[in-house]
Amino acid sequence: MRRFFQKIKHMPLTISLAATAIVFTAIAIKGAGSIYDDSERDRLTTPVLSLVFNGINDGEYPWDAFSGKTNETISEASAAEVSEAAQESASEASDTANAETTAMETTAESAAVDEQSTDSAESSSTEVEPEEPVVEDLDVPEAGTETVQLDGKDSALIAVTDNMVNAAENANEEIDVQRESNPDYVEADSMPEGVNSDVMGAVDYGVAGRRYLAPEGAAYNTDTTGLFAENGHYYKFRTVDDSYFSDAIFIGDSRTDGLATYGDMKGTSFLAKESLSVYRMWKIKVPFRFADGTIQKSTVLEVLQNFHFRKVYLSVGVNELGVPTSVDFYDNYRDAISIIRKLQPDAIIYIEGIMHVSKNRSSSDAVFNNTSIVERNTAISTLANGHDIFYIDMNPSVCDENGDLLSDLTGDGIHLKASAYAKWHEFLLQNAIVRSDELDNIGSFPTGW
Repeated sequence: MRRFFQKIKHMPLTISLAATAIVFTAIAIKGAGSIYDDSERDRLTTPVLSLVFNGINDGEYPWDAFSGKTNETISEASAAEVSEAAQESASEASDTANAETTAMETTAESAAVDEQSTDSAESSSTEVEPEEPVVEDLDVPEAGTETVQLDGKDSALIAVTDNMVNAAENANEEIDVQRESNPDYVEADSMPEGVNSDVMGAVDYGVAGRRYLAPEGAAYNTDTTGLFAENGHYYKFRTVDDSYFSDAIFIGDSRTDGLATYGDMKGTSFLAKESLSVYRMWKIKVPFRFADGTIQKSTVLEVLQNFHFRKVYLSVGVNELGVPTSVDFYDNYRDAISIIRKLQPDAIIYIEGIMHVSKNRSSSDAVFNNTSIVERNTAISTLANGHDIFYIDMNPSVCDENGDLLSDLTGDGIHLKASAYAKWHEFLLQNAIVRSDELDNIGSFPTGW
């Protein structure tokens, strides 16, 4: 034993590293559930120590674990920081972005599990992940001078320009004026078939953690100043070609990043990053892939303030599965849709249903399972009004009759293989809302319409 300690004396670096690891591990254990969200960590492959380093990357520092802060109090503390970023990012060049936005954000961080599935799980040697492109921070024009607060919210004030305020006053007029000339337009007392996707169900294997699900009898509020109210005016889906996406932006996590990389959707803009969620999408830097292939880093807030899109696709939710509860997720998702509408007042918004996971995952994982996914998809689908906000569910394209992601389409049970993104792409082409001024240039009518 004495010889052992004598050897130890000659290894000061080893001792220091071991002591540091022990301290950080203790901090990670202390901070799990407060400043760190441990719900998505794969406990078989990822040490608890990783929470500290992921937290540092996202702005949560080790000493915060002993400060008595929770995710909620950290969210309040970070509001001023988000406000400052918003003040710096609003653009005089934005002709259509709306004045009213928010600094709403919570730091319920969902970390490691949303890593892009690698192509090593695939048998095809031709599907090789390309080199990561070099990205630079987006140059954002200086902010305007006028400030407007998002109605009904304790939100930060952001700098806006006069034309952004004017655009807000005409939020849905562009879609409304096309009714008479658009053959896809229908009037009905309730939402007819062919307007929104049905939410795909799935077998409940009885493993979903109750702490992540909505309480029994939970109701979802959709009366955000009339934004989501059904008004009897609807538009049906139709088939389009790839030119339809030339003025669209796809916002999402690593699954959307996979669509950008492997979906063969050239000429389309993407804002996608692993671990992106409704809790942190307004603050973190995300690679912004322009339609011409150029890539720069920016926040979602900056891009939506400074660029005009006629279609906005939102696909998040897998990272949030480990954050209680479905009701909290819905509330934050609803806020995100409200902000997008304010910033892109004339855009068609597509709420993309969360893609299911494989049977192996769903039948064994308390967090990542289709029971939770179906519950959350059902909740966010209520935000679609069939008028300018639509719910689309691509799960029937990639799932079996039990609602499980087909095993031959995924390597890790969560992400699609590279070759499978073509199915997502094809689904998008077959489920689009077309304005009257696009009818002569895009797609064809589905049979029977």
